[in-house]
Amino acid sequence: MNEKTKKILFILLIIIILFGFASIVWWVKVGEQQSYTKSFAVFEQSDTDEIKVLKTELKQDLHNKDVLFFIAQAYEDKGDLEKAIEYYHRCTEVRNDNLYYMNLASLYLRTQNFDMAEQMNLKIIENNVKQISAYRNLLTIYIDVKREKLPEFIPIAEYGRQFMPNDSELPKMMALAYKEMGNTSKAIEFYEIALQFEPNNQGIKEEIEILKNKK
Repeated sequence: MNEKTKKILFILLIIIILFGFASIVWWVKVGEQQSYTKSFAVFEQSDTDEIKVLKTELKQDLHNKDVLFFIAQAYEDKGDLEKAIEYYHRCTEVRNDNLYYMNLASLYLRTQNFDMAEQMNLKIIENNVKQISAYRNLLTIYIDVKREKLPEFIPIAEYGRQFMPNDSELPKMMALAYKEMGNTSKAIEFYEIALQFEPNNQGIKEEIEILKNKK
């Protein structure tokens, strides 16, 4: 066997070893994924008859987003919010849909997981920059729980205004955020912007007067 043949055989051996290793890694990952996915169709002792029927149907198609959603709702209805959250998250793995993220945001608020509630509302805005309710929920979290993050709301809302230049809701939210941060001048500025779109809104007019009297 000459030197050239030895080199060729050595290279082939390396390729075979690398291919074999890659195959093993792939099969392990596939096995883990299949085990993880199938776990969503396993009955639990506390499952209602409705949930058992839905899980039986899920076994036919482990990626059926509608069945996963119905299971999440069923768990939510029976008060098992942790399981509901688990299945809503599974829905998001199948499809990136704000319907699932809005349910998750609501459940995380109910379970007082404000970090995750914040993340879900940010994801909603990322998916649909015009989803006003997500801005409102985010601002509520920052005012009531995470006041140190209030300044972060301003650039988020400013970005949204680029897509909703004639909407009064975001200027009102920004005014409230500035008010909560103690920046009266900016609060007045954004209430006045909102007033341009709602000239008959007495509440905004009164808020402006109150703030002007504080200066």
